[in-house]
Amino acid sequence: MALREVLIVAYYFPPLGMGGVQRITKFVKYLPRSGWRPLVLTVKPIRYFTSDASLLKEISHEAEVFRTGSLDPLRVASLFSLKSGKSFVEARLSAKPALDWFAIPDVSLGWLPLAVSSGLSILHSRSPEAILATAPPYTAHLVGGALAWASGLPLVLDYRDAWTFDSPRSFPTGFHHALNRLLEKEMLRTATRVLAVNEPIAQGLRSALDFPEKDKVHVLPLGYDPGDFEQAKASEPLKFRISHVGTLIGERSPKSLLIALKYLFEKHPELREKIEVRFVGLYRTTDQSMIQDAGMEDVVTCVSYRPHAEVIAELLSAHVLYLVIGAKEGETISTGKLYEYLGARKPILTSAPPCEAARTIQETGAGSVFHPEDSEGLAQEIIRFYNLYCEGRLKGPTIEAVQRYDRREITKELARHLSEVA
Repeated sequence: MALREVLIVAYYFPPLGMGGVQRITKFVKYLPRSGWRPLVLTVKPIRYFTSDASLLKEISHEAEVFRTGSLDPLRVASLFSLKSGKSFVEARLSAKPALDWFAIPDVSLGWLPLAVSSGLSILHSRSPEAILATAPPYTAHLVGGALAWASGLPLVLDYRDAWTFDSPRSFPTGFHHALNRLLEKEMLRTATRVLAVNEPIAQGLRSALDFPEKDKVHVLPLGYDPGDFEQAKASEPLKFRISHVGTLIGERSPKSLLIALKYLFEKHPELREKIEVRFVGLYRTTDQSMIQDAGMEDVVTCVSYRPHAEVIAELLSAHVLYLVIGAKEGETISTGKLYEYLGARKPILTSAPPCEAARTIQETGAGSVFHPEDSEGLAQEIIRFYNLYCEGRLKGPTIEAVQRYDRREITKELARHLSEVA
């Protein structure tokens, strides 16, 4: 059967790492099974927070990847880090506030002209029936909009995070926010269909549209790939293990859990030798200092970023998985790591305000949620989980509760949307 073609605009793509890469990588992996050949328009590998070349193996042999250069300020941050002796993460974060004043919609704006030029070449040489643009960065939506306008092809916008509606992003001024909102509304009017990873984001997008255009906004959730877990090799830790896998950024820090451990060990000092905590992924020197200041170096270990297969093994090796979301983050937050936590089917211990991630944990029966300031409640829940572990009764969510987040099924749903708009 001949495959239909879809042009996918995605800035974050392997060999870049981190959670923002996973959704589109799995779409590219599984779309050919549903009759679609992905033509991926992306940036040439840049110096980024992390790289994971192993993800290149996920890309279907049916897919084609087209990489362009970029005038991206991220490259400037990279050069600055080399000259200043700072780490890339430190240079990137220190440069971002200044870049936000000039780079609208985001610091990837320099990719726009080269991506549009390359995209037009692809449109002339191939026969895609639709364009799918995934964001952030929201520059990808501008690229998709320009290519849709030039070709007349239907445009599908994919939102992994909110842009201006209840967005966790901060804007330097009200003018910057208003200008971004105008851009977003124009993109929404241009799009034939709009996909959002959760209902709060979808509701925000619908609020910008008039009837009957609201009907073009649909939820297509984040997910996990069962194939990742079938191949992973878990170990059996000698202690009761609580693991956090992912990036510590902004308000996301070990603080709530460290205070909880202090409560726990004051009341049950014997547990100090029986519990271990691991933070696996990107973390800051301030996070390590926080652990040292709390006197928890013998309990809490920070492990640097690992390839995705090793991350899955980390999830399966833990007894309980820890998720932290900052108290001031928006209610639209889902966070990609949550869905791989669900795929691991381990109990989830969560520090989070009311948000979509918290609701998902509660709806699936995957674990417990405490406000980031409720470390005492967190401590009591650790004891409960530990006792269940000792009794052999510690369980995570059922397969029935999490199967709607299977990426294979989610990609089938994406293929249905593509077929409808094309």
